Amino acid sequence: MIPTEVSARAKIGAGSELQMNFSATETPEWRLLVGVQSSGDWGYDQEFVDDTDISEIDHTYVAGDATAKEVLITLKHMPGDADQKAFLDSSDANEEVQLRKVYSTGFTQTGTFLLSKPYYSDPTRSEFGKASVKAVPQLGITSGTIV
Repeated sequence: MIPTEVSARAKIGAGSELQMNFSATETPEWRLLVGVQSSGDWGYDQEFVDDTDISEIDHTYVAGDATAKEVLITLKHMPGDADQKAFLDSSDANEEVQLRKVYSTGFTQTGTFLLSKPYYSDPTRSEFGKASVKAVPQLGITSGTIV
């Protein structure tokens, strides 16, 4: 039986938002970036290192260094949207920006990302033109929840 109440259904993908901080002060001004189709998996790659002494039989491991994971942000290119233009202008200038991903569950991830220059795909009969930007987290990504 398929649940009929929205709260009882799984919430995957749809309803998630990517926001950018447009404030130059300490008080953030989060605004939705429209047209975002995907914003990648946020986090860090971390390998485990074998630190077993040669005299030991059982192996022991320690966590290695965390490596920033590059993400690819893909948007429907909407040249008339001022906020999207500001994001792409920051990307074109290889600037750092603060981004926040808000999942449909209320879970959030926030971080500072270094943006690469954007690249653009031609529109087709069935799709908008797309703009894609690679972003690398520069500081730790913080997690939280919006109620």
